[in-house]
Amino acid sequence: MINITYLPGNDPFHAAFRMFVLFPDDNAPSCQHETARILDFYVCFPVLISEFKAPRTLVKNHNALKRRYLPNTYQVTPKPAIMFHRMRAAHSAASSSLQSFGFFDREAFLDGLVLRTKKELPERIFEAVEEHRRENAELVAFLDELKAVSLYGPNGLRARSRLEEYRYDDV
Repeated sequence: MINITYLPGNDPFHAAFRMFVLFPDDNAPSCQHETARILDFYVCFPVLISEFKAPRTLVKNHNALKRRYLPNTYQVTPKPAIMFHRMRAAHSAASSSLQSFGFFDREAFLDGLVLRTKKELPERIFEAVEEHRRENAELVAFLDELKAVSLYGPNGLRARSRLEEYRYDDV
């Protein structure tokens, strides 16, 4: 018997869509590329937001998200850190593609930032992104708040998410 499993985390096209969810237009605040990768992980796997350690100012919103995105008994996800590591190829392909099409600023990316350009999305993609943002408004708002949180140190996104090692960060 052959099983074919689709994981959106390994799909560069889905990763591009998720980047538009996080950065729908040029008004979206920029953030570091690694921060965007961590936030993208939670767009892809919102049920794993329960394993994230939220800053004190966002605990109430975080608790609401944990109640909304409950684990499904049929949903099997590898360890979050392993899945995050495996998603790097899809993130890289999506970033490269979105920069080449002019949706994200290439110079900012070379400086380690994700910055949306003024280029408008095609209508069908725009509608799909807006629908996803509406259906997951609380999650999107929570992740937008996290764009301002430092990536490094014991209170940074790496430590809070437990997706990457943080103990050797230069703070």
